[in-house]
Amino acid sequence: MKKVQGYWIILLFCVSLHLYAQAPNWQWAKAIHTGGYELARDVAADTVTGNIYIAGAWENDLSAYFPGNSYPSTDFSSTYGGDDGLVVKYDQNGTILWAFKIGGNGDDEASAITLDSSGNIYITGYIDNGTNYFSGTSSSTPDSAISNTSGLDFFVAKYNPDGALLWVRHSDGSSGDAKGLGIYAENSSVFASGYCTGSTSFGPFSGSFNQGNED
Repeated sequence: MKKVQGYWIILLFCVSLHLYAQAPNWQWAKAIHTGGYELARDVAADTVTGNIYIAGAWENDLSAYFPGNSYPSTDFSSTYGGDDGLVVKYDQNGTILWAFKIGGNGDDEASAITLDSSGNIYITGYIDNGTNYFSGTSSSTPDSAISNTSGLDFFVAKYNPDGALLWVRHSDGSSGDAKGLGIYAENSSVFASGYCTGSTSFGPFSGSFNQGNED
């Protein structure tokens, strides 16, 4: 995969709705940049608290942005290996509340993020071969490690508003890849979308979804 130097940039502005278009009133902007690879894929906002959540991917060293013990269980001086998924929570003023990484030895990504009415967080994306970690802000979370034995796997993970893992599910492909690209939560249901190639299983549902190159 070709990688390019990138910036993680978060912008927040308010727009007054009038009969005629007005210039946006910028509130704040944040950037995360190390000279490596940083990518913000998706954003979700809590309309009650004003908190903002970002999902994406990174490599290199982010310890200058997430230092010391401010973010329990997460060492941001390096990824688990390759690219890791990254989830960050900001308050309405742009102050970082917490952050954690997702992944293992390969290239992994948090591609989409959404919230339910209780403020729980749902993330989808993909993980590469090997053991991948989803422990969130707690290093003691049980069953936070997932083993992927082939290609890329599609995952859906749920975290509480403090970033603690509640559960995680993933596809299991005997051939080809699967990636989660979109996610939505309503009431007690979660809907995720993406694509796959070859033979892929989703819990009790399995089969060859590949009717061409990608489905």
